[in-house]
Amino acid sequence: MEIHPEMSSTEKHIVSLQNQVHELIDRYRHQMGELEAQAEDLDNAHQALGKQAEALKEATQAMENMQLLMAFNGDVAARQSLNKQLTVWMREINTCIAKLNA
Repeated sequence: MEIHPEMSSTEKHIVSLQNQVHELIDRYRHQMGELEAQAEDLDNAHQALGKQAEALKEATQAMENMQLLMAFNGDVAARQSLNKQLTVWMREINTCIAKLNA
């Protein structure tokens, strides 16, 4: 509402209060929208973190399986190749751990 010069001071005060209430309601709605968006972002980040944790678990299991295979089978060249691959996997695992801890 607009304040007109012909209004009494009480009417002006009421209109001013109404305008303030409407402004506060608009600000509240805006803040709630932002809060809901942030909650959705947090949920998405939580899901992504869960996926990374699962990938880390799978990579760790694969590494353990490869270490067992290396211990039981393979010649020197195969072991060296496997060691290189394990080193790569370890870096990937360490990267995942760093992301999880960040």
